[in-house]
Order: sequence, then C-alpha cells, then structure tokens
Amino acid sequence: MKFQYTITPEPHIDYLMYSALKNPRLKRRTLFTRFGLAIIYVVLGFLLSREEVSAVGAGFVIIGVAIGVFYPKYQLWRYRKHYTRHVNEKLADMLGTTVTIDLQDEEVVTKDASAESKFSYSSIQEVEEVEKYFYLRLNSAQALVLPKSVVSDEQQLFQFLADKGVSVRRK
Repeated sequence: MKFQYTITPEPHIDYLMYSALKNPRLKRRTLFTRFGLAIIYVVLGFLLSREEVSAVGAGFVIIGVAIGVFYPKYQLWRYRKHYTRHVNEKLADMLGTTVTIDLQDEEVVTKDASAESKFSYSSIQEVEEVEKYFYLRLNSAQALVLPKSVVSDEQQLFQFLADKGVSVRRK
C-alpha cells in the first residue's frame, strides 16, 4: 500500500496537541493550575471580603471562578500558538513537499524530498485513529502522520497492519 500527500503544518500541529493532551504530567499540571490557582483566588477573595475590603475580595472571587472556567481554553490556545510557531520554524524547508509512505511486505518505507527511511513493523507501537488522521506511533516516541483523506480503504489498511502484528486503536 502506498500513500502520497503534501506536507502541511496542520497535521503536525494536531499531532503535537494530541500528544501533549495525553501526557499525564501535563494533565496533572493543568489540573493544579486550573483548580489550585482558582481555589487560591477564591479563598483569598473570601478572606479579603471578611476584612472589610469586600470589593477587592469580590474581584478575587470573580478572577478565581474565571480561571477555573476559562483556563482550559486559554491553555489550548497557548499550546496551539506555541506548536504552530515550532512547526513553521522546524519544518519550513519541508512544507509543501510531497511525502510517500509505502507499506511494503517486510517494512515501512517513507520518502520525502530530502530523505528515505525504512523501519520494520515491529517498531510500530500502535496505530491510533483520530478525527482526521492515523498516527502510526513508533517505539521512539515519534509518529508517522497519515491523513485519512489519502486512505481509500480504511478497513483494508487496518487488516494489513493487523496481519503485520500492529495494534490498531480505533476511535
């Protein structure tokens, strides 16, 4: 099976966002920032409102609630902005070029304008299906991003990979 597509920033940004949001350490940090900071502001607000500085206390409570509610959206925006800048800087030379992923009988071969890579199916940890892409996750914490738009028969792809011993996780 051979797949060919043009490299654009969006699939790489989406993969980085997907990986970041699945990272357990990042999840813990997000929960602490979201709820810890919100609780601190709310508690300070209540303490200040008891000390006859009620306007400032109410302000702290409002800020604490706003952090609890809006922080996840802010964090997604901030990460997307960071990853967009990162991808545009690091992949500037590759954007717009064509990449080929060839699933051969014994190995996977990827080719682009500057390189060719070969690796065995045993080095693929799993294939994850998300809304627009398939992520072929490698043992080295990297992944090949395969857009769904270039796959004509998903069932045939899954069967081929399963026959090679690759774990497939569908959404």
